[in-house]
Amino acid sequence: MSGPLPLRAAPETPGSAPATPPPPPVEPAPTGTPPTRTGPAPVPAPKPAEPQRPVEVPEAATGLQPIAVLPIENLTGHPGDLAPMREALRAALETRGLVLLDDATLETFLEKHRIRWTGGTTAEDSEALLRETGARAALVTTLLAEDPSYPPRIAIAARLVTPGDPPRIVWMDAEAQAGDDAPGFLSLGLVDDPAVLQDRTLGRIADLLAAGMAPSAEGTRSTKQDLDGMHGRHRPRRWYRAPGLELRREVPARVAVLSFMDESGRRRAGDVVALLLVRAFASSPAVQVLEPGVVRKALLENRVIMEGGVSLAQVEVIRSLLEVDYVVTGTVSEMGEFLGRDGSPRVQFTVRAIDARTNQAVWSSISHNEGDDRVFFFGCGRIRSAAALASDMARQVAAGIIGPREKGD
Repeated sequence: MSGPLPLRAAPETPGSAPATPPPPPVEPAPTGTPPTRTGPAPVPAPKPAEPQRPVEVPEAATGLQPIAVLPIENLTGHPGDLAPMREALRAALETRGLVLLDDATLETFLEKHRIRWTGGTTAEDSEALLRETGARAALVTTLLAEDPSYPPRIAIAARLVTPGDPPRIVWMDAEAQAGDDAPGFLSLGLVDDPAVLQDRTLGRIADLLAAGMAPSAEGTRSTKQDLDGMHGRHRPRRWYRAPGLELRREVPARVAVLSFMDESGRRRAGDVVALLLVRAFASSPAVQVLEPGVVRKALLENRVIMEGGVSLAQVEVIRSLLEVDYVVTGTVSEMGEFLGRDGSPRVQFTVRAIDARTNQAVWSSISHNEGDDRVFFFGCGRIRSAAALASDMARQVAAGIIGPREKGD
């Protein structure tokens, strides 16, 4: 008796596709194994969110501490590595007993929120910084000018910003130094090492911040100073003040300072003068000047472009976005250092303040000064850097806007 005939593969026809091999046999599932389901795999249930751990704040931290020292903004117009300068600033602050947020926590926060610009802060970023790191204030530091050539020059501005909507500037100051500020007898006081000048400037900034945060009998020491009007050699050459301009009220006026137009040829000069004007306004209790980071964010998000200066229509937009009373802007025409022992810096700019509620110009001024203005005897009182000169000129403008009315206004 013959067995079953063996299976043979069908002969391939020229030009036809090869025969499809039979599927492999399916092995039976072991006993107790559930049958395999067909179709899409089930979506796993989401894991419950882990409770956020409370932020550990150092025991020595009080009031506005710990402080997050943000990377330094560069307004010098030329690139440079500012990380060593920031480390020197941190060391100067810690030497004076201030409690700082550790760098690892700050770097993680900046990377998480993709923060690249550190020349200011916003309401969202400041509140997230407090919530996630425990930092009760952020120190925003800006390098305004730096020249290592002889005699070296450096200028730094810094402000302490507390979280909120909007964030508040609770302290702000600036320091500008030159190697030939005080040459003294036989020029023994000359500083030719840029590193020494940098350490002096950073130490001065640290001293000013520590003094502003030092407690007094009434609590935290106030850094506000009433501007008592324009005086001295760096007041504006010409100015106009509207009869109805009066900022000395029970409720501080909200002021937004926009970036100035730059016609000086010195890169970022408009940003430097605008920041120095913010510093002058921040020193007065009559004004609540908005944090520059808040102003910048509002203009960028709403695509407010001011190529030829701010227009009245844009003032209305800015008022609706920021709820400000006054908008301040201007133009920088000249900001030169004129290096050398006999050189003298020159600064010229205009300032315009607009009442955002009425769209009327309430202040207009022209400032033009040199570092040796009204200097007669042996160079005493000469200002050696353009940043220092612009800082005093900006303060005089702010005093004219805020202070008591001058004769002839």
